[in-house]
Amino acid sequence: MASSSRFDRLQDQINENANNLSEKASSLADAAEVTVDNFSDTTGSLADASSAVGVSVSSGNAEAAAAAKVNPTSAYDNESDEVKTIIRHVEHYALEAGSNKKLSRTDLVSLQTLLVRNLEQLVNLKSNADFAVCFKRLMTLVRENRTGAFSLNNLNRAISSLNKGNTFIDNYTKFIDMVVLFSDPTMRTTYVRRYNLAAGAKFAKNEYRERLIEFIRSICGVQ
Repeated sequence: MASSSRFDRLQDQINENANNLSEKASSLADAAEVTVDNFSDTTGSLADASSAVGVSVSSGNAEAAAAAKVNPTSAYDNESDEVKTIIRHVEHYALEAGSNKKLSRTDLVSLQTLLVRNLEQLVNLKSNADFAVCFKRLMTLVRENRTGAFSLNNLNRAISSLNKGNTFIDNYTKFIDMVVLFSDPTMRTTYVRRYNLAAGAKFAKNEYRERLIEFIRSICGVQ
């Protein structure tokens, strides 16, 4: 089909760039795991005004903490604002929704709402290039956090509490199941031959479903 061929050609051009960006972001994230001691105590708090979660966190010595941490999204400084926002929020979810985190019901619903809203924005991005960059980063984060924030048990927490209809939730769960499954590159070629990609793609708007299917097929090496 013509649309598939066009996307395949575009994917060939941007695939390497998207992979490199995601790997660079992961490397920066690893480098950011620096232990900083002797922060002076403070009663102040920080809230990320750009975050839809809006949860305050203890700041400690905010300037020292900021200086000691590398922002992993700096790999995407040259990307569009939409790309940077989506990736920042998905990375925030990966960090805050892990199994080792003690979350209140309110915090959990906020995190799940943040993730669902940003994934919905991701699959419906107008730009194929932006879509590819964001989806590559999502797949990397899911692969790196398969036993944590992106385990299916954690991903399904509080889903029924989201302010969404049954059809939306059903489409979302099928989509996220697909993402988790294909984030593992070792079995992609086996999975893709029997998996219902069309069901997972229903999370996207009609005009972007074929793009999502072709993207999954392309990372699986299937034309």
